[in-house]
Amino acid sequence: MRPTMMGLVAIACVGLLSSGALAKAAKPAATLKLTGKSVAAGVGISWGKGTLSYKGKHHSFSVDGLSVGDVGAATIDATGTVYHLKSLDDFEGQYTAASAGVAVAGAPVWRR
Repeated sequence: MRPTMMGLVAIACVGLLSSGALAKAAKPAATLKLTGKSVAAGVGISWGKGTLSYKGKHHSFSVDGLSVGDVGAATIDATGTVYHLKSLDDFEGQYTAASAGVAVAGAPVWRR
């Protein structure tokens, strides 16, 4: 499995911004742990690894990706809850995200 780092970060941000009531109504399907790094000076690269815990088993995955227009460096250490995952095959794939931001001294600046 090789989703891009920015894609997973975008998915996590959407989850954080979604309604808490929706999350409470649905039963979690899995949990996710992710660690990684990102370095950019105009053109950047992100990489990382993680574990998806689904139906009592732990599944390793890796992420990598390229970005354009970013500057800085960041370390990513994230955990989350996954909803509406009907099969492990639904997690696998290639993810893309559009975003704008700058990392200064390892602290990301989020824009809406």
